[in-house]
Amino acid sequence: MGTRGSGNFFCLFFSLEVIKIRGKAIIDFDIDYDQKSVLLTERKQKLKRIIFKACRKCGETKPALKFSIDKRNRNGIGNICKACLNLASLDYYYLNREKRLAVVKQYDKEHKEQKRLYSENYRENHSEHLQKEAKIYYRKNRKRIKKRDLKRRGGKRDDQEIHPKGCRLVLI
Repeated sequence: MGTRGSGNFFCLFFSLEVIKIRGKAIIDFDIDYDQKSVLLTERKQKLKRIIFKACRKCGETKPALKFSIDKRNRNGIGNICKACLNLASLDYYYLNREKRLAVVKQYDKEHKEQKRLYSENYRENHSEHLQKEAKIYYRKNRKRIKKRDLKRRGGKRDDQEIHPKGCRLVLI
């Protein structure tokens, strides 16, 4: 295992699953970094080196997978980690929430017809795909959907009829 680098950016070349620097385990390669674990698993198997970089905001040294891609930088990796970018984005949103919501509302109002036409066209052109997705969603969320529908009907099931006195009659 060798290291090479300058400043806050360095590379590690490895052949082990756990990288050790000065006796401390830095990274276990079995960790999932994002929701796209399948793609990352394939990527990890092909990867021959891990690039580490220090975040300019929090100062922590993290693997390059924790940074966004930025082609403007010499190394192609952003200077601020994804976690810090997410926090900054949330801060901006909550500091400017009313302004942002007003802009979105105005846009929706001005482009209502365009959005309607786009949605209509999309549903026509992708009806098979949307039906497949709806079936998958229903299979995964069947109990929750039935519970929601029962609540909407006021506790009355399809096979029941509510008697004026409040008792339920099951239709056979």
